[in-house]
Amino acid sequence: MGNKPLLWRMILCSTLLVLLAGGPSCVVQPETRPRAWIDVPKDGAQIRVNTPVVVTFHAYAQEGVAEIALSVNGELYIRKPAPQPGAQFTEITQEWLLEAPGEYVLQIRAYDTKGEVSNPASVRVEVVPALTLRIATPTARDVAPAPAEEPTDTPAGTATQVPTGTATQAPTEAAVHSPTGTAIQTPTSTAPSAPTFTATRMPTITPTPIPPVEVSFSVEQDSITSGGCTVLHWDVEHATAVQLDGAGVASQGTRQVCPASTTTYHLHVVAPAGDVDRYVTVTVAAPPDTTPPNISGITESDDPIRPPDGEPDSVTIRATITDPSGVPKVELHFRVVGVGSSWLWRSMNPAGGDVYQTALGHDQLRMSLFPYEDADTVEYYIKAWDSKTNMTQSPTQTLGVDWTVL
Repeated sequence: MGNKPLLWRMILCSTLLVLLAGGPSCVVQPETRPRAWIDVPKDGAQIRVNTPVVVTFHAYAQEGVAEIALSVNGELYIRKPAPQPGAQFTEITQEWLLEAPGEYVLQIRAYDTKGEVSNPASVRVEVVPALTLRIATPTARDVAPAPAEEPTDTPAGTATQVPTGTATQAPTEAAVHSPTGTAIQTPTSTAPSAPTFTATRMPTITPTPIPPVEVSFSVEQDSITSGGCTVLHWDVEHATAVQLDGAGVASQGTRQVCPASTTTYHLHVVAPAGDVDRYVTVTVAAPPDTTPPNISGITESDDPIRPPDGEPDSVTIRATITDPSGVPKVELHFRVVGVGSSWLWRSMNPAGGDVYQTALGHDQLRMSLFPYEDADTVEYYIKAWDSKTNMTQSPTQTLGVDWTVL
């Protein structure tokens, strides 16, 4: 028989308040865990086999009662929702019938709307064989003999007979003689047989089948770019409670999610037919790289360039180029400023760290403009690419050509 600690504590507090009249008050701390108890049948009750029993039990949950599960000898007999899902206190009845004698343990558990379960409440009952009532047929020994008739005086030799008819023997099966020696037969009284009563077998009551829970949980896009969003969808049938990542939600709904990293979402369904869990994962990828390399620290080893018989007759151009994905390609574009000149390019090679360099001499300048003896300026700029094919270009810069040989 389930106990009711909260009720007894309240009664005890009330009694103390009356006795102490103004003394310290009792503070009853409400229990947050669901509770359940069985009212009928009582613990130790005897029940005849094939006799339906209406099991009555109650449940309380601060968060609201969602459902109650009834087990018989450790096996689930039925799991049904509360008549008013979400109510803090509820009463549920369930008909139970067994066809075999024996000892049985009835046990119930209550679930609240957050999936918390109560401690089990149990009663032990004994199912006994049904009694068959019968009335035995009485025997001749059980019937008292009928009194004999008094003899009648008649003339000698004259036999007196009873009216014509079918004679039956008396229960004592002994003939009664008249004074003349003539046998007089008397009717026999036969006791009717008592009816026999046989116990009628009651029909077996089958519990209402529990419909299976139906759960649909999906996501519109299971792969997004960092900073993007997608939408979760769920649709649940025959459930008493639905939770998305631990928070209660309606049985049908959608939710937009914008995870910063790859995330798995959890849908937990509480149902009479059994709890169900579903998961969907949203993969978050890094955003595409659209940033080109950075070019800085452009320097020239000599300026100006002097004729072939002067010094210096070439110039080395350096630049610092950086990019998180790497810099696989750098070019120096140049030309001699003059009529008919053309832009040319040559590769810049790594010189250590993030520095790239290349040299320009008279041979490269003649390829841009020939002859170039009257020129006094060279223009150049640098192009760089990263591993994602993003390209950047530096501003155009100049260096001089000096034909004066000191």
